[in-house]
Amino acid sequence: MAARCPAACVRLSSTSSDAAPLVDSPSPPLHSHPPAVALFNEIVNRRTDPVATLGHDLLPRPPSVAAATMAVGKAETTLIELISTVPSAKQQRVQEAARGSMPGIADGLSRFEKEVQPLLRQARPGDHRHLFSLARRYLNSVRNNVVDAGVTGHSIRLSKLGNSIGDWRLDTRNELVLNLCHIMLTSNPSTQANQDLAKELVDMWKHISQCRRPSQTRHPELQFTLPSAEYIISDADNKSGIKAFNIALASIFNQHTIDEARSLVPGLLVTLAVWSDPRLTSMPLQAETATLLNMVAAALPHDVGRKDYLDVLLEQPKRFPPSRRRELHEYTEAHWPAAVQMLCIPHSTWRTALSKQANSRRQSSDLAVFHKQLRAAYKSGSKGAVMSIWNEVKVRIAAQPDLLDQLAGLPDFVDYWIFVWCAMRMRFMLQETLDMMAQAKMQPTIRSYTAMMHGWKACKDFKRILALWTQLVDSGIRLDVAIWTERISCLVAMGCAQEALQALGEMQAQWKKAVESNDASHAAVKPSIEVVNAAFMGLLRIDYQAAHKVLAWAVLEGIEPNVRTYNALLREAFGGHDATEAVRNIFGAMQQRGVSPDGATFTICLEEILGTMHNRPAAEQVEAVRQVLDDMHKVGLRANGETYGKMLYAVASLPGGGADEAVAAVQKHMHESGIEATPHMVTILLERAMARNPPGDFEGLLQRHGLNNVAKGDQTLWERVMSARANSSRPEAAMALFNELAYAGRPVTSLPCLADLLVVLLQTKRVEDAQRVVDVVVSHKLEKQADDAWGVPRYWRHHFWHLARRNGLLPWHKLSRELQDYFGGLEDM
Repeated sequence: MAARCPAACVRLSSTSSDAAPLVDSPSPPLHSHPPAVALFNEIVNRRTDPVATLGHDLLPRPPSVAAATMAVGKAETTLIELISTVPSAKQQRVQEAARGSMPGIADGLSRFEKEVQPLLRQARPGDHRHLFSLARRYLNSVRNNVVDAGVTGHSIRLSKLGNSIGDWRLDTRNELVLNLCHIMLTSNPSTQANQDLAKELVDMWKHISQCRRPSQTRHPELQFTLPSAEYIISDADNKSGIKAFNIALASIFNQHTIDEARSLVPGLLVTLAVWSDPRLTSMPLQAETATLLNMVAAALPHDVGRKDYLDVLLEQPKRFPPSRRRELHEYTEAHWPAAVQMLCIPHSTWRTALSKQANSRRQSSDLAVFHKQLRAAYKSGSKGAVMSIWNEVKVRIAAQPDLLDQLAGLPDFVDYWIFVWCAMRMRFMLQETLDMMAQAKMQPTIRSYTAMMHGWKACKDFKRILALWTQLVDSGIRLDVAIWTERISCLVAMGCAQEALQALGEMQAQWKKAVESNDASHAAVKPSIEVVNAAFMGLLRIDYQAAHKVLAWAVLEGIEPNVRTYNALLREAFGGHDATEAVRNIFGAMQQRGVSPDGATFTICLEEILGTMHNRPAAEQVEAVRQVLDDMHKVGLRANGETYGKMLYAVASLPGGGADEAVAAVQKHMHESGIEATPHMVTILLERAMARNPPGDFEGLLQRHGLNNVAKGDQTLWERVMSARANSSRPEAAMALFNELAYAGRPVTSLPCLADLLVVLLQTKRVEDAQRVVDVVVSHKLEKQADDAWGVPRYWRHHFWHLARRNGLLPWHKLSRELQDYFGGLEDM
């Protein structure tokens, strides 16, 4: 057991008389405690204690839970009312003719945003499924109404609301685009309304380019966010004709699969025709579309003028009204030569605008690349790589002083440097960074100081942490929850339980004093469950009894446990004498307090329960699966796709891949719950089949799940399938899959899988195929390395590269001098 400070369980210091005390008591050895659910035994189930605030019998329904239930009911009523008030297309056209607007839909969407959307945003995965179903039904009704009635002004709003409830379908966005284009064609082009409509169409494409990109989640402003033109060209490589054109256009929206993004191609083609029409789109607005036009220009085949391409591609949006689709088809055919000319003219308005945009972005993008490189270098533990990146940053800033302005707008980048220098004990470099901040007119923030503490905790430089905290307190700087959490976590990491408890008590005392004084200018911070968790989880490892006293104190102070708290209790409970009862009590408490489990909750249960099933009979494995699912069901918790995936993995990890009956039991329950198998689940089953002796029928497994082409699964699955085919001595099938993934712009990157393929190709004397594999992998890696120069050093030491070198397959002319020296200096293995 780690050393700890004496008297770790002293009373939390507090100036408030009503603070809940912790009684001094000796700390018993770690293995002599009662079960880890002691908090529940002592507080939850203690019927004689009038102060207890947790428990199945004593605790009234918490106000927060009751309020949440009322909110769900209110949202459901609102959605039902909204659905019933969506007018039909005919009614909408009558309303428009009478009023020239669409107040009913606009008011309904506003009400949805105000009364329903906040609740859905706060929901955890699996919560309020009936509300999400009603929300999708309502938004679908509104969208259909907008398209059928030919109304504008709501396209982006509807798409964003769809995103907020997880509806990422692109065919519906395509219909909204076509609706905008059709209205532009049939309205007076000289009116202000049509100019507004042209702007809405451009903004709609900006929004579509941002959808499902994590980097855009916190960027409310509309902007084009697209891959490089080289990516588009490589996607269409080795394809010809309409297929290449279709794939290349779809790959512009690479955050989606090719099959999904193909739904946008009809709308994109019609949009190009509209943007090439000077009656409908102004030159400034065309310049605004430069980023997207550049992508499309890169995708154009040499025979782009063929109209049979349009005949095929424009027939896709089947749901869009046929008569309007024909009008759009005829218009696009008539204006297609102008669209091609717009895309191909060397000195067009949009190309000039693109050049200016590239110059303005180059500086800030350079720093973003450095941030990515720095993270990889720190992860690899290479001080030399970190120093090289820092020197390059300094050289770049010296050559381009304007970069200091860009640096001032990237505080997270600077704070990460501070963390790295502290974690690597390079304090002189920390001073250099602070000097550079001064040049950029930046001041260290509370997040900068938190990064310092986090870095020093990583290298266990606790003296500096304590000194920094003293300086911060003396300076009077306004502290926040994050730095309090970091401080308490550091104290626990030092093994000083007493100081950690005192810090938590000090935080609560300061908050209560500020509230009592009603001083709006106070700098006190209200303790949150995140701070309590930092103390509780750390103390569990060094002082079990003190940890549970902290949790009991937090409950009495009105700080509600969250799912991370219960997860820590669950893991401890499994080590007790009566684990089954303890786990059920914890699940019951979670349900009563309205805390939904997360993936970690069930991972703990699965690891603990199924992990005891080694070499047990099939019937016992099936019973273990049933036990987990029944325990969840009894407390009203529903398993989701992630849960079933973890359960399949736990069973498949047992010796021999687990019993077939146990796997079948998981799949049967999953099917009965209406949850479909994901590519991740199929990958688990595939690897289970290949690990057996003899290997199972993995091709049949793919067919049973409808995975008959690479567009229907994820990258990991198909890389494993390629490896399985190679290990099954089927080099033709493995190579065909490798080529298919490469043609789709998704080349195989898993070196173990690639090594399996290379071995079988060399064994069967397929040297040309082996050479192609190495060439594709090298080209893809070097292309990515332009943005990630400090990749994992072990990458080039993998057995795959030694195989390639030993068999004369390395394309030496493509390799850097450093790589040539590295491979040239190796002896044959």
